[in-house]
Amino acid sequence: MNCLTLIIPHSYAAPATTDANEPYPYIDMPNLKDVWSPEYLIDYYAYVVGPEIFDAAIRDQFCEAAFFGGNTLRLWNEAIDLKQNVLTASALANGQRVLLVGKFTKESGLVDTINQLIGSTGELTTIDTTQKFLDGVRSPKAILQWDFSFSHLPVNSFDRVILFSTVSQIKNMKDSAEQIKRLLKSAGRVIVAEDPVGGREFLDAIHMDTHMEAHTFRMMNGMGITERDLPIVGVPEMTNAFNGLIGTGSSAWLGLYTFYGQKGGIVTPYTLPTPTPGSPLADFLTAKPFKNPFSWMTAKELAVWPLITDPKVRSSCSYSLFLAGGLNLIADLNDREGGTNNLMLDNLKLKKGDKVLIISELLDEMDWIKRLEKRTKFKLKDADTYLYEISRQVRSARIRVNFADKEPQDKGAESVFYYAMPDAYPDNFFDVIWIPQGAGHNINWDDFFQRAMRVLKTGGRMVIQEHDIQGPHFWKACTTVSAQFRAIGEKQYLRNGALPIQDTTPLQEREIVFKSVWEGAVGETMKYTCTFEKGCTTFWGTKIYYPMADWWHGYPYMQKFVPKVKIPGR
Repeated sequence: MNCLTLIIPHSYAAPATTDANEPYPYIDMPNLKDVWSPEYLIDYYAYVVGPEIFDAAIRDQFCEAAFFGGNTLRLWNEAIDLKQNVLTASALANGQRVLLVGKFTKESGLVDTINQLIGSTGELTTIDTTQKFLDGVRSPKAILQWDFSFSHLPVNSFDRVILFSTVSQIKNMKDSAEQIKRLLKSAGRVIVAEDPVGGREFLDAIHMDTHMEAHTFRMMNGMGITERDLPIVGVPEMTNAFNGLIGTGSSAWLGLYTFYGQKGGIVTPYTLPTPTPGSPLADFLTAKPFKNPFSWMTAKELAVWPLITDPKVRSSCSYSLFLAGGLNLIADLNDREGGTNNLMLDNLKLKKGDKVLIISELLDEMDWIKRLEKRTKFKLKDADTYLYEISRQVRSARIRVNFADKEPQDKGAESVFYYAMPDAYPDNFFDVIWIPQGAGHNINWDDFFQRAMRVLKTGGRMVIQEHDIQGPHFWKACTTVSAQFRAIGEKQYLRNGALPIQDTTPLQEREIVFKSVWEGAVGETMKYTCTFEKGCTTFWGTKIYYPMADWWHGYPYMQKFVPKVKIPGR
């Protein structure tokens, strides 16, 4: 059987077989309502993140640049083995006529590499689609595909047709493939090297983590599109479109892929020449270091997204994707998908007259009281409620940490502190303790569970939910599913104020996994259940007993921060 000889390392594999005619199982997000409207982007955030995010022109530029800017060069810079497969499949030699169609053909180094391999007697024709793609993205509703035509080129005239970072933009794929086959000489080859704008892997990845699901939806909303507008053009589609070729094959890595085939003749093995140091080939096959993911944006991209060079714009917009209504959108998406919100609310099991301690971040903004009433029909006004809204406390914590004496574990912390709220209440006081969001700001869970168990009645319930940032689900999506997801995440989390990151790639796997932390902290004092899915941890349990200990006297430092609350009847 004729086949092309490729070097495919263990980390690069043939894509999983998928039927190109099988529809992708989209998870429809909420109806493309404006997630930048005052429902999410409340006026308060002009103070928190800056006014830039309220300017639609600035916001749209950021959404487009964060979603697309620099991705092609960033992704192919890392995919060295996949690039080697592209060149091996191309089997370029002196004197060949080559047609190169794609985005960033010059900036990627591919033009110079092809010219080196075909020599002075070869001929390279280039159709660069970069500007048309950028113009389409800049449309009020991003245009990601259009009809291609190669009818102006002579038939049977090319030894190779290379499609680089462009088949996702070909709307008339079947017709274009037939045109391309007519352009090829006998024994000519077509080679596809694609970093999909969308694709199955990316769509899978965005729904693995609640934060990035919401961030991605907001970016797409800023471009006027939904996930159904992202093209799905992968190896199955290439196999269908280029049927009839011989020696076809493919390789893939985290959503990027190659496809190749030959128009008749005899398929002969090919060995890529050893790169000479300093040559275009050596440069093309060398990964370049970088300090900032936005540094991969080309001059053409910066020309259409000039505001992205302003650090204030990047900070305001990336932080806003994350914070300014982002948690509210996460809760909406969770409800839409029948997610863990239901588990949390159902297991509160509130009844009239219950004493309820609520510690929450953005309680009103995330509409937890309304969500509770809609889900369980219980009105919180029928309970005796003690509420601590920590959003303001987080801001004051920055001041306190800067100016007050600190315990060693407090050093450098700006938005985490001890949850000492239970200390204002007597033993066995509460029926329910509820933390619907904001657990990430508590500095010590062993400490909190001790405090909470003292004030929780035996048989009382504790319910906690937290959407983790860059936790295991996010990291798995980045490192095992979609490189495009990671490239977008790098730009989203760069200096957004949410994480202590440097100028280098901002992505890091968080060591804190709330499921294991909470399970370790609660010990045997509760009968509990804890789930962890899509980066969201949900805990609910019933107090069995409380081992009395002299722990309180060891925390005189925190006693001065205990809120002074008037308790009815005392």
